[in-house]
Amino acid sequence: MKLKAGKTTLVIDYYFIAVLTLMSVVFKDKSIFRCFLFCILHEAGHLSAMLAFGEKIKMLELGYFGMRIDCESTTVGIRRDVIISAAGPFVNLILTAVFCLLDMQDEVRVNLTLAIFNLLPVRMLDGGRIISCFAGERAVKVIGIVTGVLLTVLGVVVLAETHRNFIILLVSIYILLGALK
Repeated sequence: MKLKAGKTTLVIDYYFIAVLTLMSVVFKDKSIFRCFLFCILHEAGHLSAMLAFGEKIKMLELGYFGMRIDCESTTVGIRRDVIISAAGPFVNLILTAVFCLLDMQDEVRVNLTLAIFNLLPVRMLDGGRIISCFAGERAVKVIGIVTGVLLTVLGVVVLAETHRNFIILLVSIYILLGALK
C-alpha cells in the first residue's frame, strides 16, 4: 500500500501488516503494541537526525523487520552517518533511563533489548552501519557472520536448556542471513 504526503511516499508492506497481526494473536496481551511503539520511536530518532542534517525524505517503508528510510543525501561524511545510525538506539537508551526512574521494568527491558539488538555489528543493523564507517565492507561482513554464528550457538544452548525459548535462535538466524547477504 502506498500513500503520498507531499514529496514523501509512505509504503506499508503487506508483510508488515501480516507480521503485526500474527504477533498480536501470538502475544495476546498488549506487549507487542508497546514494543511496536518503541520501535516507531526508535525510527523517529533516525528520522529526526536525518532532518537535522537537512535531508529530504523521499520514502518511508514499513516492512516486516522495521522501517527503511530513503532520502536525498545533501551531506555526506562519517560523522553524519554515525550520528544518524546511533540516533535510534540512543532514543531507546533515553527511554530505558526514563522507565528505569519510573520503575517500569517491562518497558526498561524492551527498550534496552531494542538498543542492544540494533547495536549488534551486522550491516543491516545500526551497529553494522556504524562499524562500516570505520572498517571495510569485508571486515563488516566477517564481523556480522561471527556475531550471527555466536548468537546461533547461544540460541541453541538456550533452547536446549529451556525446551521452549526459541526467540534467540530465530533472531540469530535472521542476523546470520543478513550478514551473509
